[in-house]
This record gives sequence, C-alpha cells and structure tokens, in this order.
Amino acid sequence: MICQHNPYKQGEQGGLENRMHHPRHLAEFAALKFLSNLVNVLPQSAALKLGSVVAPVGFQIGRNRRLAAEQRIRQVFRDLSEVDATRIARQSYRDLVWHLIEILRTPKVTRKWVEQNTLIDQDDRRRLDGAVALDRGCILAVPHLANWDLAGIALEQLGYPMTFIYRNQKNPLFNRHLNAMRRHIGSETIERDDPMLFRKTIRSLRKGNIIAILVDLRSRQNDLKVPFLGHTADLARGLGLMAHVAGCPVLPAYTTRPAGGRLQLHFKASIMPNRKMDRNADAERIMRATIPPLEAAIRANPEQYFWFNKRWVLEPIDNQSADGITAGRAY
Repeated sequence: MICQHNPYKQGEQGGLENRMHHPRHLAEFAALKFLSNLVNVLPQSAALKLGSVVAPVGFQIGRNRRLAAEQRIRQVFRDLSEVDATRIARQSYRDLVWHLIEILRTPKVTRKWVEQNTLIDQDDRRRLDGAVALDRGCILAVPHLANWDLAGIALEQLGYPMTFIYRNQKNPLFNRHLNAMRRHIGSETIERDDPMLFRKTIRSLRKGNIIAILVDLRSRQNDLKVPFLGHTADLARGLGLMAHVAGCPVLPAYTTRPAGGRLQLHFKASIMPNRKMDRNADAERIMRATIPPLEAAIRANPEQYFWFNKRWVLEPIDNQSADGITAGRAY
C-alpha cells in the first residue's frame, strides 16, 4: 500500500496510515527521518564529518559487502595488494555515506549553495552548453562515481532543464519522503519501471531536456558485449537507442571530489547520433564511444567509485548472486 499524503504532514490521518504499514518499514523510515533531520540541522561540514565517523563502523559490520567490493577492486586493478584494495573499498564506502548525506540535504541545495560547492571548468561548461544549444535535448552517460545524483540536482539549480529517472523503493514511506524532495527540485520525473519509459524519455528529450543515465550497470539480458575496466561487460544499448531516435547528443559525464570537499562536474566531447545508420548499429556505436572516458575517470579515482553495486557491471548475466549493496536511488 502506498499512501499519498504528504510525508511531512502530522496528524490523526497520518498516524492511522502509519499504523497500517509493516513494522520494518516504520522502523526504517523512523531511522531515515532521524538521520535526515540530524544532517539538515548540522552545517554541511559537520554532517560530512559525522559521516566519516559512522562510515568505518558500517564498513566493518558489512563483511560480505566489504569482501565483494575488495574482490571487484582486485578484479580491475590486478596488481593491487590486499591492503590497498581494502583501503580503496573503505574510502569508497565513506564516499557512499557522504553521497547519502548530501541527498538527504537536498532541501538545502539552492543555486547559491551549488555555486559555492560545485566546480565546472570552462571547457566542460562549453561542451555542455554546446550540446544544449542544439535544442535537441541531451543525454549524459554517467558512471557511479562520486555523487552522481547531486550533479543532476546542481545542474537543475544552475538553470539546465533536467528530467530525472527514478526508481520506486520497496518501502512506501521512503517513496513519500523522496517524492517530497523531488517536488522541492521541481523537475520532470519518470519512473524507471514505467512501461512508457522509452516513449516518455524521447518526448522529454525532444522538449530540450537533459537526462542523465547510469551506464555502468550489468544488463539484465544479453545485448552488448563491451570492453570495460579491462574485461568484457554486458551492457544495454537503451541509452544509444534513445539518442538515435531523439536525434540528440550524448555526453560522457562524471563527478569527482577534488581536495576541499566540493563536487566537480566533468563533461566530455559530444557523441552525435547518425540517423543514416541502422538504429541498433548506431546505438551500439554510441555506447562503445561513451565507455573510454568514463573508464579513465574510474581508474583515476577508484576510491570515489561505487564498488558495492548490486548489479556489478562485470558480473556475468547468468550469475544472479546478490552480494554487495545498492544505493537507494533518489532520482
């Protein structure tokens, strides 16, 4: 059951609906609300310091997740020692905690905050603005690096028209909380499992909107075999198909955390669709072209990469093991 009232509204009706939820959902939501209230009361620097204190505890408790992440790191960096693999996994987990804290602080993300806490150099801004100026919409091909969610929110605050693809959470109370944050941003949203997802995405792109799509996810079925991180990854060509049908550019894009704690947004050269090609062939060409700059960014910043992803990009499709964790996708 998904309740439709505002998650911040108190009163008899809200109390009645809450009593109808599963006790585990109520406990999870109570913990989320406590954490959300705490990190929004604290200054950003203090909230991130708190995350740095909490992260090592969670890293040690989640032994299976930790071991899976370390195994994946050594799979990519074959000459890396176990000590260094553990160090990278530990830093990656801390970055994930920071990511979640920053998303919970979404109500505080204003244009002024973005201008003070994010960086875009002139060449990257020029590439992004050039793609937007074509007025065909734009797809950002994004990896799980640093805070990929916050980047989209930052662009929205800077005046770029964004459309967010989000996933409903299993806990309906989480959905209500996240929907309230989406309303704060005021952007167009599309549910990931919507049967009309492809059509709605094309429609949004043709209106001139920007859509960021994570590409470093293992495909759910056989589609493309693409070299990635020194191995062969099973990727889906959906992003390329969207670009081909909409006639819009694709920009490989990613975020990093330079010294000082701010977030830097990077945009690489546009990949244009070729409408004279077969659409499936063009989609594959586009997907293959997006990977090298993203792979280089991951190799350069391994401690900021999300090695805990449930749909690990290098895991074979027929291996349905559920080790690791997945970040709660807010947008």
